[in-house]
Amino acid sequence: MKQPPGALRGRPNMPHYGVQAGQPEGMLPWGWVERQLTEAQNYWLCCRRGDGSPHCSPVWGLWQLEDCAFYFGAHEQSVKARSLARDERAVLHLESGQDVVILEGKAQRRQPPASIVDSLNASYEHKYSIAPGFGQPEAPLFAFQPQKVLAWKENDFPTSATAWHFRH
Repeated sequence: MKQPPGALRGRPNMPHYGVQAGQPEGMLPWGWVERQLTEAQNYWLCCRRGDGSPHCSPVWGLWQLEDCAFYFGAHEQSVKARSLARDERAVLHLESGQDVVILEGKAQRRQPPASIVDSLNASYEHKYSIAPGFGQPEAPLFAFQPQKVLAWKENDFPTSATAWHFRH
C-alpha cells in the first residue's frame, strides 16, 4: 500500500527516547499502519468536553483506504457527538501498546451519498455482525481524518518509530 497523497513520512520528535531524526532505517511503511487500522476491532477516541476536561471512549468503526479516514457513528446526544460538535479536534488510537498507532486530527460529522452510506453499513455489519444504522438522523456518521500519525512496534522501538504529517 502506498503512502497517502500529501503525507510526509519522518521520525517523531522523541530524542529523549533515542529516536534519531534523519535516520530512515527501520521506519515503518504506511501499509503496516493501514493493516493495523483496518484489522482492529476496537479503537479509542479522545476529545474534549465543553468544560475542557478530557473524554475518552471506545468506538467501533471502519478505516477506509480510499479517503484515508476512519468512519464511526455516535448518538447525537452522546458525550462524544456533543464534544465533537463544539471542537472537531480529537485523537484516535488502537488498543495495543505493542503495535502502536496514534492518529491526531479532526472528526467531522458527514452526510455522504446514500451509496457510500450503504457500503459503510454493509462493511460494518460484516466486521461486527450488527447493523450500525449509519445515515439515521439520531445516529450521525463521523469521519476522522488524521493530520498526524505516530506508529511503532514495541519490540524494535525506537528504530521503528515513524510519523506521518498530512497536508489537507
